Amino acid sequence: MDLITFLLVVHTLSFVKLIQAQCDKNGTCVCHCTDCSFGCRSCLPGWSGSTKNFCQKANTLYQFYAKDSEHIKVLDGNSSSFAESSYNPPFITVRLKAPKVVSRLDITLQLDAENNYTVYVKDKDNQYAQENTLECNTFSHKGVRTIKTISVMCKQPLEGIYIHIVSLPKVPLRVYEIEEFECTNGSFGYDCTGICPKTCSDQCNKETGQCTCKTGFWGTYCNQTCSTLCKDTLCDPNSGVCVNCILGQYGLNCTDQCSLGCQDTCNKTSGFCNCKKGYYSANCSLQCSENCKNRNCLQESGICASCVQGKYGNFCKEDCVGDCGDSCAQDTGLCASCTEGKYNLYCNNSCPQNCKSKICDRNTGKCSQCQAGFMGDKCLELCSTHCQKCTQDGFKCTKCENGWYGVKCEKRCQDSCGGNKTCDIERGLCHVCSIGYFGEFCKLKCNENCDLGTMCDKVSGYCHSCKPGKRGSFCAESCSQNCRNLSCFMNESCINGCEDSWFGQRCSAKCGFAVPSCDTCEVIDNKPVCQQCSDSWFLNDSRCFKCPQNCSSCLSVSKCHECKQNLFYGETCNLPCNAACSNKTCDITGQCIGKCENNKYGTECNQDCPVGCRSCHNASWCSSCENGFHMKCEGCPDNSACSECGICVNSNEDGIAGIMNGMSWKYHSFLTS
Repeated sequence: MDLITFLLVVHTLSFVKLIQAQCDKNGTCVCHCTDCSFGCRSCLPGWSGSTKNFCQKANTLYQFYAKDSEHIKVLDGNSSSFAESSYNPPFITVRLKAPKVVSRLDITLQLDAENNYTVYVKDKDNQYAQENTLECNTFSHKGVRTIKTISVMCKQPLEGIYIHIVSLPKVPLRVYEIEEFECTNGSFGYDCTGICPKTCSDQCNKETGQCTCKTGFWGTYCNQTCSTLCKDTLCDPNSGVCVNCILGQYGLNCTDQCSLGCQDTCNKTSGFCNCKKGYYSANCSLQCSENCKNRNCLQESGICASCVQGKYGNFCKEDCVGDCGDSCAQDTGLCASCTEGKYNLYCNNSCPQNCKSKICDRNTGKCSQCQAGFMGDKCLELCSTHCQKCTQDGFKCTKCENGWYGVKCEKRCQDSCGGNKTCDIERGLCHVCSIGYFGEFCKLKCNENCDLGTMCDKVSGYCHSCKPGKRGSFCAESCSQNCRNLSCFMNESCINGCEDSWFGQRCSAKCGFAVPSCDTCEVIDNKPVCQQCSDSWFLNDSRCFKCPQNCSSCLSVSKCHECKQNLFYGETCNLPCNAACSNKTCDITGQCIGKCENNKYGTECNQDCPVGCRSCHNASWCSSCENGFHMKCEGCPDNSACSECGICVNSNEDGIAGIMNGMSWKYHSFLTS
């Protein structure tokens, strides 16, 4: 099969349904030419239109006949072949592959003079009927016989599977081709030369190119851009008028700015809006008077809702009449209240100077209350002696000087009253007592064991705190001897904790009873926990375990810290100290604690002194001699006294032996120096 034959087969199959997006919006179209490699010279069968955009005009009826159709030549795409009918009346009928909606047909036929032609679109149930409802349209010819292509527009779209053409009155009826042309998707126009604009939201009209615009475009061909002042760039697709304006704009094309006084946005047509605080008028272009309180006025008129302090009138331009305390009536200017210290209708009289807080009756000037120490309607008279404050009529004192009480503050409070000797103004009961006293009149003395730095209870005499070592309500009982520093609270619980070996709130429990052999413990989560064990015991996981037999203290069963009486040594104190150690004592490593005895020397007293030495420092230095021997001082520093310096020689030994021993000692000293 050659290339052209293959292309014919492929394009024949494509007539059933046009391929979507044959032309994209960048102007690139699918090729329907006989040769697409070197430009388009001719169109494939079933395709026509301009070769410039690769034959986008499709004959949708090309090869669209059913196999059992009688007049298939009229759909073969060949304008030189024809189907002819000599019936009376003559007709040509073609059956389609499938039902199809028909609106327009291009019919190429032989026209005879004075002949009428009718085109029908029928379904399978009425293929022989010729009813008006099935009629697509009629046409006639009055000239000479000719072959011509007639475009037939149906009166209404008709769906059917048969196309039926009838000729009256002359015969025969010769039809060359029945075609229905449609542009591929993405193209439009008579020869489908136009490309749908890329601003179309869907397929454009295949005849006119008109379409529904994408958001942001308008015009017949959607080639106009909506104004950037349109909200969401949305405008009328026909006129370009904005549907709504962006914030702050109004007008037909949203070119006008809303007033600065508009709260949010304004009416798109009129620019009217709701005003921000401080503005008024329909479009909020005017500012409220600065004397309007909080710059708040009526939007319609600009009249202030209320005035700032000191002003009145519709627009608050006038000063209030008199010395007003805060504001005045907006319509009359009269004060609603007077400023502090003023009274009468216009608030221009001063209140008496002894009025409390300078407040007096607005009409009469009578003081509401007097300052301390004064009485009378206008507070011009003094209260009685020792009376700091009295009723306005002067009958009774309400506050006395410290140390006085009574109706006229004529009686003295008890000397033992505390707090500057103050007492109840009516009975003389002390408010508080001086330290060391209690009772209503503070005549009773607190217990001597009460802490002198604090007071006892005024009513009961109970001590608030006790002297060290005492406890109880009256501090008459002693703290437990097991309390550290003998210090406890009133309820006998120890303040500073317990002495060693004791625990509990009152330190009454022995640690060794709770944890055997425990010497020191603490209460953790209400449970005694051992911190240190008794001698010869060690602590492991809050329990005490016995040390090895000769240990006085240890870290574990295999590690002693100190041996009993220093008579043993070793990790478990299982070795006795050397008998030559003084008092047979040594440290845990076996080194003697004191001097060596029994003619021994060394850290462990396990080396022999020279012959004749009772005690020595080393093998060549005696510190004392045995009986019958004496110290020879040769070799001592500076030949000084030779106590504990030298060697011991036999007192009966001749000079030669002494000299030999001396030389031996010197030679040994030389070797050890």
